[in-house]
Amino acid sequence: MLSPDSHHATKNLTPPDPPDLEQIADEFISQIRNGENPEVSEYAKRYSDFASEIAEFFPAIAALEGGKHADQAHGKVSLGASTPQQLGDFKIVREIGRGGMGVVYEAIQESLNRRVALKLLPRHSLMDEKQLRRFRREAELTASLHHTNIVPVFGVGENSGFHYYVMQLIEGVGLDELTQKIVVTAADSDLKQIAAGNNTLTQAGSDTSLSHSDDSQVRQQDESRSFHNIGPEFDKYVGSPQNIAALGIQAANALQYAHDRGILHRDIKPGNLLLDRDGLLCITDFGLARAAEQSDLSKSTDMAGTLGYMAPEMFRGETCRQSDIYGLGITLYELLTKRPAIERTSRHAMIELITRGAIPPLRRINSEIPRDLETIIQKAIAADTKHRYQKASDLADDLNRFLENRPIRARRVTLFEQLWRWSRRNPAIASLSGIAFSLLLLLGISLAVGFENERRERKRAEASSQLATAALDRVFNRFVPSRAQSTESNTSAADYSEPVLSRESADLLAGMIQFYEQLAESTGSQREFQIKAANAQHKVGDIHRRLGDYQSALAAYQKSLEMYNQNSVEADPLTIATLFNEIGRIHWYLNQLTSAKDSYLKAEQLLKQELAKNPDQPALRFELARSYFLMSHKVRPGQVKPHSVPHQAPRFPATEDESEANQALSQKAIDILEPLVNSDHAKPEYRYLLALCLQEQISNQYPQSQADTEKQARVLQILENLVREYPHVADYRQAVVKSYERIELRNATPRDIEETIAKRLQNAIQHASRLVSDYPTIPEYKISLIHAHNKLAHAMDILTDGSPDSDKVRLRHDTGERSLRTAIRLQRELANQFPEVPEHQTWLARFEIMLANILERKGSEAEAIPLMENAIKILETEQKTQPDSADIYEDLLNATEKLSELYQYSGDELNSILLWDKYNQYEAQFKSKFPEAVRHRPKQNRRPQRGDGPPRPRDNRQPPRPRDRNGPPFRR
Repeated sequence: MLSPDSHHATKNLTPPDPPDLEQIADEFISQIRNGENPEVSEYAKRYSDFASEIAEFFPAIAALEGGKHADQAHGKVSLGASTPQQLGDFKIVREIGRGGMGVVYEAIQESLNRRVALKLLPRHSLMDEKQLRRFRREAELTASLHHTNIVPVFGVGENSGFHYYVMQLIEGVGLDELTQKIVVTAADSDLKQIAAGNNTLTQAGSDTSLSHSDDSQVRQQDESRSFHNIGPEFDKYVGSPQNIAALGIQAANALQYAHDRGILHRDIKPGNLLLDRDGLLCITDFGLARAAEQSDLSKSTDMAGTLGYMAPEMFRGETCRQSDIYGLGITLYELLTKRPAIERTSRHAMIELITRGAIPPLRRINSEIPRDLETIIQKAIAADTKHRYQKASDLADDLNRFLENRPIRARRVTLFEQLWRWSRRNPAIASLSGIAFSLLLLLGISLAVGFENERRERKRAEASSQLATAALDRVFNRFVPSRAQSTESNTSAADYSEPVLSRESADLLAGMIQFYEQLAESTGSQREFQIKAANAQHKVGDIHRRLGDYQSALAAYQKSLEMYNQNSVEADPLTIATLFNEIGRIHWYLNQLTSAKDSYLKAEQLLKQELAKNPDQPALRFELARSYFLMSHKVRPGQVKPHSVPHQAPRFPATEDESEANQALSQKAIDILEPLVNSDHAKPEYRYLLALCLQEQISNQYPQSQADTEKQARVLQILENLVREYPHVADYRQAVVKSYERIELRNATPRDIEETIAKRLQNAIQHASRLVSDYPTIPEYKISLIHAHNKLAHAMDILTDGSPDSDKVRLRHDTGERSLRTAIRLQRELANQFPEVPEHQTWLARFEIMLANILERKGSEAEAIPLMENAIKILETEQKTQPDSADIYEDLLNATEKLSELYQYSGDELNSILLWDKYNQYEAQFKSKFPEAVRHRPKQNRRPQRGDGPPRPRDNRQPPRPRDRNGPPFRR
């Protein structure tokens, strides 16, 4: 019977209906909110029909409502009557969480004066042997993991009857707190779902019971930990589907790292995912973790986990890597939908829903969730393990693809959907195949009709050939507009868009050139159609150049020039000059500098001759300015081009005389362009080229002069205005990227980086990421993005030197690590896309070395070693194909030396000594091949000694400076 004081009491004369569980829960909550301390056991006794449900749910309700005297016998451990104030070297500060196995405190490690998190077990009398083994296993497994997104364990110990282990203190919140805040905000009335949010199922043998989770993130309900007071600095990390996906990437990468080392977490849920104020997510609480068996699926009589996040196979006593992926998927599901994936009802009902996979699709709950993200989450939480992601890294990859607006791999995309997505990115190109087919049909009909009646209807045949010619011209002009056409007065904004095609599209257009030749033979108008065929070859060369296929581009340009020379009377001098400039660009890309200069000079000579006849023609003046710009375009030290010629001698910075000559050439171009830009018929291309010429005159060294700073501001203003006016022109967007990232870090100071450089590089990354997403087949754009990430990592490395703020050092290391991981992924894509280009493999190895150095400085040697091993493997392969490359020998020497140190520090003395022997071999070869090179590092001070190795003051360790992709190794 209900209490007369209860607001549910009835005053009707008819017998009242028995209260349901929700009404009982409302009464329980009301008592707590009125300042009372209701006992769970009393409610279970009073409402015996719901005794099991009350025992299961009400302790969680009491915790959420701030009940201080709720029963602790239902899962939360107690340390006894008093809390220890000191445990050996650790001074207890305050409790920050408790769960079914232990209590977590903030503590101060007095010998090192650092704040840590201390997880304690109750005294021996309160623990059984199984729980103690589990606690030790948690500490051992977690301590073996060294990853940015896994809370590190510093040590383990026992004092005054307490077992404990020491972790890094994460100053932030658990995702469970954010989830609860989101759910309460979205639906404050749905208390029953919230109340059941932390139920954990444990089973030993045949005993099955529902108890509270061993969740170290169940917070005390004080002001500092109340989720009602979680600040907006955390809200932003779950404020959009994109931000939530970014958190998922961090967690998935950490899971993959653990799985690669044979460790399953088995309790992935929001409460075990901690988020700090910088957006770094860390996995904690490996209390249920276990080593994976030889097979991917392990079976056990122990079943443990948090009910709402347990995968279906776990109810059969089976655990696998996909089980952890499922828990992460459910977590992301709840963050996105702002509601539990499984309604918190009875235990049996929840298990049935989970095993049946009866989880509503995300977009049924919120139609604004992106479709691709829904597909990713649905795959992660599939009921059958075969239908889930097989590796956490696959989940991370798809989430990355979603963030970068690339097609995901979560399902087989239909041809129609692929076409639809592609056409949205490239609306003009999408119609190419259809236009080509229609053109061929039109051409066939036109020729058949016209030529069949040629003798009787000559005019009709000529009209037919003109129709076919016009159709061909429209296709080529639409997809590769000529630069000469873009300077005419009637050019619209849309004409400046230069679509980026695929190799297949280039081959299709190249194949269509033969129709010009057929028309020439059939009509007798050889000269007219040969000129058109030459124009078409020119456009095909433009496509190959954009795709980075420089040899094919050079062949097409040279074929076009040959056709023009056969019809020199009809050839337009402006077109010929433009072609010489393009041929010069290709030679420059291929490191053939003499040939490039010859082509530029031919263009200059031809244009000057024409300008003597027509001095006021804007198109001729513009192309001459372009010739001067291309001749002045200096090569920066160590710059890598997509298709450099193998075994080419290294290129060095321009001499002082060369620099002055380049400045003079760029100034000539500027003197031509300034009047063109200010004329009544100014074209976007004029402003674009002016910005490029001004950029050439700006020193990329820091600190910049006031004049360079002002000129840089003008360049960015011009380019950003062009991007706003013509957002579909990829050239303008790429110029913005290169302007932002054109920075030489060799002499940069930490102040330069903090005030200017970091922001510029972040802007470059933002623009380049969108460009790569829109044009994934263009290597030049991807290389620019890699440049920016690499430089940002270098900038963060400079900021860490001598910094006394350990938190800032960690944050900067993390930023550098993320940038290098992105650079490695993109560089690997380039290496796969262009396997014939050795530079791509070499730079992949260099980036892996750089990342290994950062990880080593963070103390993650276990993760750094395989990276360094793979880098050496790549470099050894490249050394065999490029035996005369001094740079590769330098990289090999640096990598073998560092790997030897890593082996030594990790206790692998044998491999350390073997690596040092390999180092000696490479050094001998290096000195023999390059006697002029002198290495200034005394070997006797670096060779590892037998034993544990030298002391390792982590804060003072400085790895070798990584090579700047746009310059030689840093010397600061």
